[in-house]
Amino acid sequence: MNITTFQARFIVTLSALVFGVIALFYFYTEGLSNIYGDGISHLNIARKVVDSSSTSLWERYVQLGSPWLPLQHLLMLPLVWQDFLWRSGLAGSIVSLAAYVLSVLLFFEIGSLLGAEEGTSKQRSVSSGFAAATLLCLNPSLIYLQTTPMSEPLFICAAAATVCSLMYWVERRTRRALLTSAAIAAISTLTRYEAWSLLPGGFLAIVLLQQGKRRIVDALIWAAISSLGLLYWLWHNFAIYSNPLEFLTGYYSARGIFARQSEFLGWSDFASGSLLLSLGIALLASAACCGTLSVIVALFTLCRAVAKLFSEGLNRRPRLSVALLLTLPFSFTVYGLMSGNIQIYPLSAIALLNVRYGIGLLLLLCGLVGIWHSRQLFLVSVLVLGQYFWMCRYGYKELAVVQEPLRNSVYTREARARSYLEEYLRRHPPKKKVLICGGDRTILHAGLHYRDVKLFYDTAQGLDLEGVETIVVVEGDALWRELSKRPLEGFICIYRVGPRPEIAVWERLYRLSTVSER
Repeated sequence: MNITTFQARFIVTLSALVFGVIALFYFYTEGLSNIYGDGISHLNIARKVVDSSSTSLWERYVQLGSPWLPLQHLLMLPLVWQDFLWRSGLAGSIVSLAAYVLSVLLFFEIGSLLGAEEGTSKQRSVSSGFAAATLLCLNPSLIYLQTTPMSEPLFICAAAATVCSLMYWVERRTRRALLTSAAIAAISTLTRYEAWSLLPGGFLAIVLLQQGKRRIVDALIWAAISSLGLLYWLWHNFAIYSNPLEFLTGYYSARGIFARQSEFLGWSDFASGSLLLSLGIALLASAACCGTLSVIVALFTLCRAVAKLFSEGLNRRPRLSVALLLTLPFSFTVYGLMSGNIQIYPLSAIALLNVRYGIGLLLLLCGLVGIWHSRQLFLVSVLVLGQYFWMCRYGYKELAVVQEPLRNSVYTREARARSYLEEYLRRHPPKKKVLICGGDRTILHAGLHYRDVKLFYDTAQGLDLEGVETIVVVEGDALWRELSKRPLEGFICIYRVGPRPEIAVWERLYRLSTVSER
């Protein structure tokens, strides 16, 4: 039975939606959909925009802050204002689910276009599209991540949309298709920094694939429009922090956090300056997210694609030339490791740190699978899907992308201490306003609202206790360091948990209170 492209799109979209919803229900009921510390921070950033006590639009806007790019936070705004969706994390999960479903459809498009170029059809190869969509849809790590408020599913969607739109431009060579592709690329740069690597790649692809006098003009138009997102982000950082590179060098940048925590994270910086070590770490992270066999298949597919391109030429394989752009985000991760801007530790037996960055290999694997012919395509799909099932042999909780937040954010001594604090604050709502260190997950889990909270970010801002009725301090954070410089007068400790870390709640002295300890 022949299936039309429209029917295939419907089947792919519906299947992805069903898988996504079932996975979200499962991980949410297991209490696993909102355990990443970064995911909670994404939710809190969006919530601060709608929950600010200020009526100034600018004061609300600056809550987007830095260094995380803003698109995911903006997409959560229509949902995060609702308390249940915010505190449960579903406001972010819904965005990730939608991105996941759209990503599967986009990879169907990429696979079908690329497969048609390999075969006799001039338009589509449904089998190649199904293979690309299936390998993305059933990846266990992505199935989990699309239930979380993390930014990886949205980035995969944006990268796929950028490449897919360039493939449509290759087909049509119209100015409208070019402008559409450039606009999509600009939006994608506001998801994750890996998407920035697509800009020079897209510019070069247009220069090489366009013909005639329009070559340079079209490439410059595409570059100018696609760079708008990047330029906006530079302005955003300058307008708020007077430093356009605040996202790269600022206090809360990955580089700044690593510098402050080098005594704990120094071991993870061993790949810095070494291309081979950086590549090895990135491949190990990819194996943790996709399976070792999947990595081998992806690399072999890449080698085959490059060989085809060199032997037959760019102009005879324009769709393949564009599809190869999906290798750039993985290359960007390798560069980030080599330059010391990111750290990854992917060995589950020792430690897990940022292992989810390896999910970028899916772009390469699913984007290029269409180069295989029918029997080869079937074999490749069976090998990769078999690897996926092997990854889940001990259950979903044993996946590296699930184990990472469990080990780093749930099973730690600090996490247990914070859970006691959050339980206490839910049972004994603190008097407003509450002074607490900025970014604290306690705000989300303890029933607090940002309009009733006074955030403390770093010691440089100074300590202002005016209007503060309650102070929540965690050993080691910026507020704890500031309070350790002087005695806290006019407050009494009403709750303490610890030690290591010690967490305390203080209230104004004129309230009759008793100290509770755990």
